[in-house]
Amino acid sequence: MNSEKRFAVLIDAENTSYKYIKTVFDEITNEGRVIIKRLYGDLTKNGLNPYKEVALNYGLRAMHAYAYTEQKNSSDSAMIIDAMEMLYKADVDGFCLVSSDSDFTNLAMKLKEEGKIVIGMGKECTPKAFVVACDEFKFLDKLQNTNEAQNKKATPKKKSAKNEKEPEANEQNKTVEEVDLKAKAEEKAEKVEQESSQTPLTEIKNTINRIVNDFGDDDGWMLAAQIVEKVKKLYPDFNVKHFGCKNPTNFFETQGYEVRKDKHPNNLSNPNAYDVYVRVKN
Repeated sequence: MNSEKRFAVLIDAENTSYKYIKTVFDEITNEGRVIIKRLYGDLTKNGLNPYKEVALNYGLRAMHAYAYTEQKNSSDSAMIIDAMEMLYKADVDGFCLVSSDSDFTNLAMKLKEEGKIVIGMGKECTPKAFVVACDEFKFLDKLQNTNEAQNKKATPKKKSAKNEKEPEANEQNKTVEEVDLKAKAEEKAEKVEQESSQTPLTEIKNTINRIVNDFGDDDGWMLAAQIVEKVKKLYPDFNVKHFGCKNPTNFFETQGYEVRKDKHPNNLSNPNAYDVYVRVKN
């Protein structure tokens, strides 16, 4: 029996850049099978021209909606109407709402009330009300930055002869510059965190510590997957990629937790599989 979840992906083109579409589908295909793909917007606008090629490449059904006034677009209402129709007529388990617009907050709430999974995707500036109305919310700009950074790490850099023979006298200056850059980066991150709707890392870590203390075993260990599941229920915007991490194991290691990996010797189908356990350091 196929238990794969079936999703409808609805994209607010007037509120979402075409450059994030690959990230949208990379993320949602990890959740299940996409059976409905729709794109909403006034496609006569010059700014939406790139979406014509995107729609063809990703099999998106373009739902053209004229903007009847200059200050307001009609794509929001068209997307909401379609979602409500799909709710009662389409065979879907969940919806992926792609927008940074708070106008979809009530829609997300209604879909959840009817028992559907709701995954939101938008930029980090998305209003908190829409973020928490979803079961899970993914910040596309942060995910894309993380993916690009990981791709750069995976690509080996060629060392030039000049770099190999760089004088040691510059090392001290280099260290000073690195410290200065790190301080500026931390200051910038703190400012962004204050302006963002994303849940602060300190709050996330305090919650993780409480969860592990409450639900861990006698030695303080708890399955990483269970921790992530519980945190996501409390904070729909929690995603380790938002913090520049490739996976939960990487997140817990970089945040100073003890991590233990236990292999399954009897797992013949995947002998390399293992469970990851996490414990708060004393």
